[in-house]
Amino acid sequence: MGDAVVVEAEFARALEAAQQGAHTVLVCGSFHTVGDAMARLPGFPPLG
Repeated sequence: MGDAVVVEAEFARALEAAQQGAHTVLVCGSFHTVGDAMARLPGFPPLG
């Protein structure tokens, strides 16, 4: 069986859900999307 698919419209909630129990989180998308993810993931200094 494959993994379940979950659709979450709010980016912050989707990122939080992806981190639960994960060793690695892969974020794909535009620079805007990846920048938002880096700002929220632990271990990355603030950008700017």
